[in-house]
Amino acid sequence: MHVPGHWVHRSVNTGDEPFVTLFCYPADAGQDYALIAEAGGMAQLVVDDGAGGWTTRPNPDHTGYRKEAA
Repeated sequence: MHVPGHWVHRSVNTGDEPFVTLFCYPADAGQDYALIAEAGGMAQLVVDDGAGGWTTRPNPDHTGYRKEAA
């Protein structure tokens, strides 16, 4: 599936089994995934709300994003 450049993409595990996936992008695509990895993941997690829907909660492993030099 092609995702146009102006759209954000996310993957959500809706099952009980581990969700494993692989994405490949050109090295010059512009994403800084190291920033996210160094921060312990995204600041918010999307989780099951227990009532058939979804909610967000803070990621307990998230340590904050590094400040870029000006």
